[in-house]
Amino acid sequence: MILTNKHLDKNRKLLLDSKSPALIQDIIDQARILCKGYEYHDCDTIEDCIPVLTSVNIFGDAPRLVVLRSMQSEGLVALSVVSLEEGDVLLISDDGSLSRLKDYTHLRSLCTILKLEEPGEDSCAARARKKLTDAGVRFSEDVPRFLVSRVGTDISAIDNELQKLICLAGSGNLDSSVVARVIPERGEVAFFKMSEMFFRRRITEFVEAMGRLPEGEHVRFLHFLIEQVYRIYHAASYRAQRLSDDDAAQLMGVPTFILRTKIYPAAMSFGIPKLLRVMDLLNQLDVEMRSTKYDKRLVYEVRFLKAIRT
Repeated sequence: MILTNKHLDKNRKLLLDSKSPALIQDIIDQARILCKGYEYHDCDTIEDCIPVLTSVNIFGDAPRLVVLRSMQSEGLVALSVVSLEEGDVLLISDDGSLSRLKDYTHLRSLCTILKLEEPGEDSCAARARKKLTDAGVRFSEDVPRFLVSRVGTDISAIDNELQKLICLAGSGNLDSSVVARVIPERGEVAFFKMSEMFFRRRITEFVEAMGRLPEGEHVRFLHFLIEQVYRIYHAASYRAQRLSDDDAAQLMGVPTFILRTKIYPAAMSFGIPKLLRVMDLLNQLDVEMRSTKYDKRLVYEVRFLKAIRT
């Protein structure tokens, strides 16, 4: 959604209706641009907000942009009797919890309601394009849409991945091959989370996640994890040879910060001898899954538990 001055013309108390913190923050960011020069207040509670709205404006004639992040029932009475000074804007965040308040209907009558819907792929691609441009990143034409194709239309996820790409791009040129190397496809996100559980030896979480795998995805995850173990084994070997982080990252084709924050911790959790043992166990399981006469799910879980406890 694009916030414009028309939204502020009729009622300068706006209720931002969305369960997505990223969408709400996006409107707040847009409001700060529209209300450039305003005195800005970000209030966590109504107790923080009311003194701001009722106080004398210390900046003289400058109007105020006030954000209210949360509110309890008792705050409605105070809010209903507060009149905004001319030019002031009040944004109230509603992630769905306000609907449980006794006087929720009254609150809605005080405000202009902005129902924030999840954007489509075109809107997300345009948003990504703008953020990359604003950050001064040089990128090929297909990058924004390719990013959305891998991440989906979750604004929060897109923003997180954009931060990675902006840090990675630096003064270079960003193209879709870089995006493909850094950002997994949507279907692989769950696999990455499961592999992180595996390498951190979070056994209970890992077993629960295995139980949620759709039928037919077990072998696909097994092959995915084998690839990850090979990558982590190579990283552990580079570290043992005392290669610099930058050189090792270049050899592996990953950003240095991914090597430091994701790959090296996994390598240190097992060590080279145990990684070799894990590779043997997973490759044996790959063969067994094609030839065993026993319950494949049972074989799968038993072998994985043996590997994670190595």
